[in-house]
Amino acid sequence: MKFEIQDKVAIVTGGASGIGHCIVEALIERGIKGVVIADINEELGRKVTKELNNKCGSTKIVFHKTDVSKKEDFERVFESAIKNFKHIDILFNNAGVFNEINWEKCLNTNLKGVINGSLLAVEKYFKNHKIGNEAVIINTCSVAGLMALPGMPIYCASKAAIIKLTECFGQAHYYNLSKTKVIAICPGKTETPMLDIGNLVRPDQQSLGESTVECFDGQSPDFLANEAMSLVQQAPTGSIWIIEEAKPAYRYISADKDSFKKNTL
Repeated sequence: MKFEIQDKVAIVTGGASGIGHCIVEALIERGIKGVVIADINEELGRKVTKELNNKCGSTKIVFHKTDVSKKEDFERVFESAIKNFKHIDILFNNAGVFNEINWEKCLNTNLKGVINGSLLAVEKYFKNHKIGNEAVIINTCSVAGLMALPGMPIYCASKAAIIKLTECFGQAHYYNLSKTKVIAICPGKTETPMLDIGNLVRPDQQSLGESTVECFDGQSPDFLANEAMSLVQQAPTGSIWIIEEAKPAYRYISADKDSFKKNTL
């Protein structure tokens, strides 16, 4: 059954810039009732919220300063959605950072943030506050989570973990807790501020990181956001989707254990 975005309420973490900002705009275009932008950057978040509300002639966008690695912060985002829009139906776990030097920050934002949001949604808020029969979580992963890129081992690890988290939360046990689909998107190289890796890689990884980014063809965050909307509406729970090189999304299927048995020494 197709999930309808119109008249639903969404939370978009990292929604003040890059992919997140384009996701918010795509939701507005599809008739979303309300969006809470959850972002650590308060100045930019408030600026973007004002601009979007002026553009659509309403107050359907609300900003909430949020550190997604802190459960209390994340919980206040859900409460804000309910306070302002009465219900909550969609969570985009999109906030992410690339930082190989401060690797704790990378893991806390990319992985702990997704865990916080997913548990709050599945175990508490979606169960009692969705307007329809089904809710949706969309986790922004990366093709880096499917590859071994020596210039960005911590980032790869954080995104690989989210893929497995999505597959686990996509199982029937979790779906039946709150009728929530859990989907992951794995963008390829996308033109956002995160591509400016600068001083965020360890000294011995500088050239590796730069060459890794350069070897992929890019795509716009607008293209990615529009592909994501189709997946929100139609993708099955637990599914992983690669979106790269400005081409239609295609599904990634994890290998089962039996397929590895022939790979012995």
